Amino acid sequence: MEEKNINETAVTEAAEVKKDKKSAKDFLKALKQKKSTKLKNQALFKRGGYSLAITALFLVGIILFNWLVSALADRFNLEFDMTATKQNTITEENLDFIKDVKNPVSIVFCAKEDDYVGGMMSSYASYYYTVSDPNEANYYNQTINLVKKYADVNKNITLEFIDTQSTEFAKIASKYSNENISYGDIIVSGEVKGDDGKNMSRYKIISYQDIYTLTDESGMAAYGAGGYTIDGNNIETVVTSAISIVTSAETKKVLLLTGHSDSNYTEIFKKLLEVNGYEITVSDDALITSISKEFDAVAILAPNKDFLGSELDKIEEFLDNGEALGKGLLYFADATLPVLPNFSEFLLDWGIEMEDGILFETTANNRLEGDPYTMGTFPAEDKITSGMTYCITNYNVPLAATDPADERIGVTSLMSTSPTVVVAPKGSGSAWDDYSKSDMGTYSSVIQAEKTDIDDDNMEVSSYVIAFSSIEFIYSDWAEYDALSNKNIALAAADRATGVENTGISFIPKIIVNESFADAVSDASVAVVRMIFMILLPIAIVALGVVIFIRRKNA
Repeated sequence: MEEKNINETAVTEAAEVKKDKKSAKDFLKALKQKKSTKLKNQALFKRGGYSLAITALFLVGIILFNWLVSALADRFNLEFDMTATKQNTITEENLDFIKDVKNPVSIVFCAKEDDYVGGMMSSYASYYYTVSDPNEANYYNQTINLVKKYADVNKNITLEFIDTQSTEFAKIASKYSNENISYGDIIVSGEVKGDDGKNMSRYKIISYQDIYTLTDESGMAAYGAGGYTIDGNNIETVVTSAISIVTSAETKKVLLLTGHSDSNYTEIFKKLLEVNGYEITVSDDALITSISKEFDAVAILAPNKDFLGSELDKIEEFLDNGEALGKGLLYFADATLPVLPNFSEFLLDWGIEMEDGILFETTANNRLEGDPYTMGTFPAEDKITSGMTYCITNYNVPLAATDPADERIGVTSLMSTSPTVVVAPKGSGSAWDDYSKSDMGTYSSVIQAEKTDIDDDNMEVSSYVIAFSSIEFIYSDWAEYDALSNKNIALAAADRATGVENTGISFIPKIIVNESFADAVSDASVAVVRMIFMILLPIAIVALGVVIFIRRKNA
């Protein structure tokens, strides 16, 4: 019995031990599962935290990137010029110059930025008889885009767009009360230190004609028929040249010789040159005994008294400049004044012939109504006449190119009349008709003689004599019309005669090219774009999605 109890006890204890082992095993298994679940949860939490952190950082990065782009856009021009001809891109030469500007320069645009295109199209269509052309608006937009880049490139250059109807513009205009400032003009101003250490204020007004190159395809725009079209933009040349003028301490000096004229045209021409950075000296000596080499050019305005041989020798010596050349003479004639035999002979030696009489326009469409002596004259193809329209003048002396005395002299017509002009005797009335068709011809209204040589540094140097057929290029109501080029050609001639033209910066005019995207892209490039965006990119996105799905499932 006792043995039986011992066996039962052993079996019971064995069962309990087995049960305890099973319980321990279950406990350990449960503990292991709990630990595994905890670790898994921790891993998931950790992975989720990383994902959340990465997402947050990504969002913060996007916000910071947008803020950075916005900040940079306020300070720099971040536009990309996608045009084939880089129509809205400043040239490298210009960029180098702009970056090097050290003095403060102000550029004032006489128009609101948003209204400029529409304002120009409405304001100048009647002035210049511009025809409806889709490129016209493009050129105006191009001007805005290019001028804005000046301030983007150099912090010393500030740009303002001023509403011409605002009080702010009235204050600005009052500073230039002697100027006829029009809608769309650009005022470039700055200060430089002179030789005496004092600051000198300088400015340059850039007008419509300075900026845009106009073409008359019909050949009838000057007569009020047909119209001009804009086919080039000189904004880089005129703005950069203006900056060069207002930041340069060098001053071109012109001597006005008035001693042989009874009429006072001095102030008109003097003001025109002074506002463009020239230093003007007036000499009313009746006898020219010497001309200082400090002057870059001399100007003679409608003389009515002839010059002595000795005086003309002094002028010739000045132009020769000890064989160094580099000087200029500007002459404005008046057909109502007496003939000047000595001075005419001087001009003839330079290849400029002055005939006796007065120009008479036989075509009614190219003259003032009822006045055949007041006529239009037109620019020839030359660098300084680029962008100019026509001029209107009266009292024109007949000018023509002839063989000069010196083979180094070349003669060029800068502006000329229509081919329907004749020479009338002085004093003829408007009804004069003593001419035939064979008498008609084209006469120069602005003619240039250039004497050229090579200096010791193997550089080309030139002296100029530029003659104008009429004083009305600078002294008449016509000279005040913005739509005419009277003063433009006078100033351009002064720039050439004094060498300003050679020291300024010039760039190829910006041309708007009408071309669609399809025209600019080849078939090969179209195939590449189609392959990337229609095949490769979608496949890459799908493949990336599959990889991410499999990895997340396995995890």
